[in-house]
Amino acid sequence: MEAWPSVATPEEDAVLDMSRHIVFLLPYADNRSPAGGFKVVYEYANRLVADGERVTIVYPAYADGRADFSFRMSGLRTRWKQHVRLLHVWLRRLHCPDWFAVHREVSQRMVWSLESTRLPKADIYIATAVQTATTLLKRDEIPPESKYYFIQSFEDWSGLTRAEVEATWRYPFKKIVISPWLQSIAQELQVEAALVKNGFDFDYFRCTESPQERDPLIIAAMYHTLELKGWRETAEALTLIRERKPSLRCLVFGAFPRGDDVPAWMEYFQSPDRETHNHIYNTAAIYVAASHREGWGLTVGEAMQCGCAVACTDNAGFAAMAIHDETALVSPVRDAPGLAEHILRLIEDDALRQRLANAGHEFIKQFSWETSYCRLREALSLAGISQCH
Repeated sequence: MEAWPSVATPEEDAVLDMSRHIVFLLPYADNRSPAGGFKVVYEYANRLVADGERVTIVYPAYADGRADFSFRMSGLRTRWKQHVRLLHVWLRRLHCPDWFAVHREVSQRMVWSLESTRLPKADIYIATAVQTATTLLKRDEIPPESKYYFIQSFEDWSGLTRAEVEATWRYPFKKIVISPWLQSIAQELQVEAALVKNGFDFDYFRCTESPQERDPLIIAAMYHTLELKGWRETAEALTLIRERKPSLRCLVFGAFPRGDDVPAWMEYFQSPDRETHNHIYNTAAIYVAASHREGWGLTVGEAMQCGCAVACTDNAGFAAMAIHDETALVSPVRDAPGLAEHILRLIEDDALRQRLANAGHEFIKQFSWETSYCRLREALSLAGISQCH
């Protein structure tokens, strides 16, 4: 059963039949919580349909495989919650997501299971997570040359062992990775993978307040409930700073309700809209990110777009943007005192803060969605590129 019928009308279908049909397989649907990996897929989907391609995004109500990071319960409670969720989406005909403007010509479909439901007939099928890759491998009716694997991280954090994740990388698909560190893993595994770096939306996020005009005691950070996102270290580092700088002001945003682990003195913004999100980035002088691992690290780039100086951890995803003492101050993962030391340097050394903010702002300009989209089309062997010049 499908929750979302195809957006295209029969008349539109007759015209679109001449274009290529591309299907993205996402691991679950959640129209309420922003997710960086999903955002990237939606951006590409929008650009593909704008270039005349047909695009369908398929979401399962039941997450296939062990790597179920949509539901972490078990037994009857899990099944009951999934049924209620599917019924809710079907009754309201909700388009996923609420937090991203998906092009009206992108067809979004909810199915019971990616394994047991007939997928739309298409020219290209793109797995976007370890469990969707495993599902795509089992679909023998799909020719091997039509199968792609879009890899945005090394997902051993999702409930699988490293060996199990590596096994999915060796599937007979065409692979696309989003960052140099993922390409280096592919090379170690002797797997061929095209590198398509993520882009940033320079219309959505803009620098409207010059770095030199900002109060260095105003800091921004992102809250996340996953341990690997490093909120514990972020909060610890900022608390250490506040002991020395009592007037410190922290603007924290996140997709989740405010948790007990967000200190009361911090200002919290849940799922901020565009205006509020830009206000946070442009009010803060410094952006802090302490993730243990990132496939890419969108928020670091967003903060640079808006003129923040960045203090972050030395994880491979951030490394594509955060170069120590050139575009950011970088400290070891899980080292809250070291992170605090770098934040304090940026607060007390205004020349350093402004230099890094300006350098980061210029550096991030190379990562445009236009360039990323061109590289994606090349990786998918799609000709007739109208947006790539």
